[in-house]
Amino acid sequence: MPRRTRARQLATALTLLGIGLIVWGWVREGTTGYLPAMLLEIGATLALFAPLAYIGIGFERRVTAVQEATEELGGRVEEVRDEVRRALRLGELDDQIAERLALRREGDEQLADAVREDVTFDNLLSLLDRATTQRAVTSYGPRVGLEHVNDRLRFTPGQIEDGPRLIWIRLEDAAGVPTGVTAIWTANSSITNTWEVLVTNAQSLNRYPGETIFAPGPILDRLVEIASRGLRLRTDPGGSRDFAPLIELLAAGWALTDGGLEHIDDPPYVIEVERLINDEYLRDHMLEKTWIERDTVSIVLSLARAYHERRLERTRQLGQPQW
Repeated sequence: MPRRTRARQLATALTLLGIGLIVWGWVREGTTGYLPAMLLEIGATLALFAPLAYIGIGFERRVTAVQEATEELGGRVEEVRDEVRRALRLGELDDQIAERLALRREGDEQLADAVREDVTFDNLLSLLDRATTQRAVTSYGPRVGLEHVNDRLRFTPGQIEDGPRLIWIRLEDAAGVPTGVTAIWTANSSITNTWEVLVTNAQSLNRYPGETIFAPGPILDRLVEIASRGLRLRTDPGGSRDFAPLIELLAAGWALTDGGLEHIDDPPYVIEVERLINDEYLRDHMLEKTWIERDTVSIVLSLARAYHERRLERTRQLGQPQW
């Protein structure tokens, strides 16, 4: 039987008992002794106590229910507060990560600006190391095409055994064949001294194209642009562009890469090495595209094919990947 029903029955019984005692006291009123008065007092007490006790039990039960509901509501409020705190913390985390990534991109731009403003070994090495680590440029060193001639200058960060870091500068043709013109730039040497050595070597091997074409300023500026462009594509807040490490920026948004020939402007387009070398209808297929510059595509296809054919041949000969 439910507790509430038992309490109601007990209260009713006590009330009826009290009324009965009152009636009995009235009946005996006028007799001698204290019995009538006692009966009336006890009956009145029972008749009043039982309803009040029942009301009290009900009130206590309601108070208990209210307390339980309040505690449950308090628990839910605390859960909501915890969720709000977590949401705030997660929101702060997103902001912190976005801020750090923005600082990293800003740092990349500062590396490029530092080279343009102060051409030191440390500044250029820092930029090339960062670009190489991010696979923005090839680990064999990016190269810059010289104006009006077929030659390129490649800049490769390196180290001889446990010796100091260096940047190896070498002249090669479009297919990557070394010309023998080299210079090594270290922290102990200025770019002026290093470039003078490079020019002297080029002159001795009859590969010097003249002061205008071989001027270090424009060449280094294009080198910085290769590294900076690759880093921007890799770290774009909208998502990294999928491209192989850059070797050389060509014309009309095309780039020679470790993976073949790629259009790194919009629309992105990749021609892998195997297709580049083996697809005899590749040029015709490319000319069908509306966004292609007809005069440019033949030139970049020919250059990229010659470079990767030689690279594959050297790899087969030497048994390991070559630049």
